[in-house]
Amino acid sequence: MKKLRFCTLILLLSAMCLCLCLGQTAAAADDFMEEGDWNNDNFICVEIEPEYVEYVLEDVSGAFADLLDLKATYVTEKFMYPPYCNLSLRLVLNNGGQTEQDAAIDQLVMDERVRWAGISDVVPYETINTLALNASSDTVKVGDTITVKLEGDFKMYYQPYTFDSINVRFAEYDPGEEYTPEDFPQIEVASVEKVNGIPADYGYLHLKLVNPGYFNCYKAIHALAVDPSFITVVQEQLSGYVLVAPEWIISDTSIADFVDLEEYPPSDYDKVPKDVTIKGLKPGKVTVTYIPGTNYYGGWDYPVSCEIIVTEDEVITTTEADIVTTTTAKEVVPPVTTQGNESPATGDSDSMAAIALVMSFAAFAVLVLTGLKRKAF
Repeated sequence: MKKLRFCTLILLLSAMCLCLCLGQTAAAADDFMEEGDWNNDNFICVEIEPEYVEYVLEDVSGAFADLLDLKATYVTEKFMYPPYCNLSLRLVLNNGGQTEQDAAIDQLVMDERVRWAGISDVVPYETINTLALNASSDTVKVGDTITVKLEGDFKMYYQPYTFDSINVRFAEYDPGEEYTPEDFPQIEVASVEKVNGIPADYGYLHLKLVNPGYFNCYKAIHALAVDPSFITVVQEQLSGYVLVAPEWIISDTSIADFVDLEEYPPSDYDKVPKDVTIKGLKPGKVTVTYIPGTNYYGGWDYPVSCEIIVTEDEVITTTEADIVTTTTAKEVVPPVTTQGNESPATGDSDSMAAIALVMSFAAFAVLVLTGLKRKAF
């Protein structure tokens, strides 16, 4: 009875801990949504064609509302110097998930207003890396081939921005005027720094935010970008995008090499195959490595490798002389016989079997005696 009560108490405590953990997780998710409205599973990044920038800016929230089920639309960058106009949007879906995102992208890329649509990795999340190389064999003979497949997922998130300041320029920018935080009532500005360009009227203002952070920064960009008084509203960028294609590498191509593996430019990184064929050339050992593709050089920090051993090709030739020699040289072993009352040698296996049988009888006897003892009491 005491054991039953103890087990019940343990189960109740475990249930309480589980509920507490779930509550904390839900609270964290709610806080996240209150702060930014979007997460990695429910937003799409969109680049607008230059000739449609002004048209989309007339009604940012409704520009794609008839095409997708949207929760919100944010402007994340605005650059108005025709014909070099750029407008970047973040569309937040009401229903998230990979399937919904893929379907939304398929619809957006067919729209004539859209120059590009996809998923951004400029978000403050942990990098996902479960990549591994799986070879059909860890050895291959000279002249033969094996397949090495890439398995797992890789998504690298990185922050090339400070998320505490943005750069802006008024439509009627005066290089001689001293701008102050009061000139930006749309957002909370801590300080304003003037940065003069060449020519001087190309200068811009560097705004330091009172409340820095990923979501607060993008909200501030949106608030200024929808105001026609500003022709440039961009995030302060510390490092640019440098598209790096995935890459397969063999440590020594004289020992083994890829079969029909093409080289792809960074713009076609999605065409790099997930599995490769490798041919053995001479005996030795090589390391096969896959470097993930990213929007900058960080992919080199996440290589995955496997080792392949190339062995000598075995060539067996049999002649008539070999057959005769092998037959005549065969040794005949006479059978073992017994005499009188001598027992044949059975080896260690029979001894072990006998010991096991005795132990089984002993265990059975203990069980029987124990049962009789319990009945007696």
